[in-house]
Amino acid sequence: MTSAPPNVLARLLDADPVKALVMIYINQLVGNGYAKWHISDDGEIQFRFNTGETFLLAERVLIRLA
Repeated sequence: MTSAPPNVLARLLDADPVKALVMIYINQLVGNGYAKWHISDDGEIQFRFNTGETFLLAERVLIRLA
């Protein structure tokens, strides 16, 4: 799990500026070492804080998995 490639954020910014803003903040948490995320080949995004909370970033909602 690493921070998102810039091209992923750029595509989101073009498609949905609000979602892109959320992703930028999440990317900052990852970059600062507070969390990790994974973007699968099919575009599913899972985000996990170092304390264990795990979320699925769906199309229009944020779902807590654990």
